Amino acid sequence: MLAEPMTGYLGMDLPGFLALLRARGRLIAGIVAAAAMLALVVSLLQSSRYRATADLLFADSPALDVVAAGGLGDDSGDVPERVAATNLALASLDGVAVRVKRQLRTSASVEELRDAVEVETRGDSDLGTVTAEWTSPEEAADIANAFATQIVAVRREAAQTDLQRAIDALGRQLSAQPSPAEGAPADPSTTALRDRIAQLQTLKALETGGVSVVERATPPRERSAPRPLRNMVIAGLLALALAVFAVIVLARLEERIADEEELA
Repeated sequence: MLAEPMTGYLGMDLPGFLALLRARGRLIAGIVAAAAMLALVVSLLQSSRYRATADLLFADSPALDVVAAGGLGDDSGDVPERVAATNLALASLDGVAVRVKRQLRTSASVEELRDAVEVETRGDSDLGTVTAEWTSPEEAADIANAFATQIVAVRREAAQTDLQRAIDALGRQLSAQPSPAEGAPADPSTTALRDRIAQLQTLKALETGGVSVVERATPPRERSAPRPLRNMVIAGLLALALAVFAVIVLARLEERIADEEELA
């Protein structure tokens, strides 16, 4: 007893499938070629895009540590988490994009600049990337570097604001201290407050915000989009799969009995 040939879910064995592909080879090849050419034309019509990346280093801010140690900051207990979230969200803020537009003196809108930039962290490390995509390699690098610079500036100003808030609070405490009698030694608490204010003022002058640019963006040599060859390959593969499926379905439909004469 002869074994029946193995068939797939479309009811066609391998020899029949290969014979069908040979019979419809020109049609399938034409569909694939047309799809690849269409992808090529569409890719060539698109404007070139370039991606440039600047690297940032996120570190703990000494200002936040000093303020928290002095009991003059936010008591919510989630300062590090809020700082990390702030660092990642900075590039999406309109305020940073406005500063970048002012720095570059570009005709691009704030929305275009904001949408052109992505800020990401590298896994669990303290490194982050600022990636900008633009129509020229030089401008892409300029935008990435400008955003990186402004992120550092915004974090520095925020840390300095926290320190100034602590200085003001200590200043109010110092003003509330009773004035010592003439010739009397200075109150130790008053001296401690003055020393603390001087320390915070020094920290404010040196504060960096815990963010620094470790590597500036450089103009990329190759464009990031469009990629005609890649688009042609993807379009060709998709067209090949769809063409083969369509040929099989049409072959199955042609196998149906049309009338009683064919049945006989």
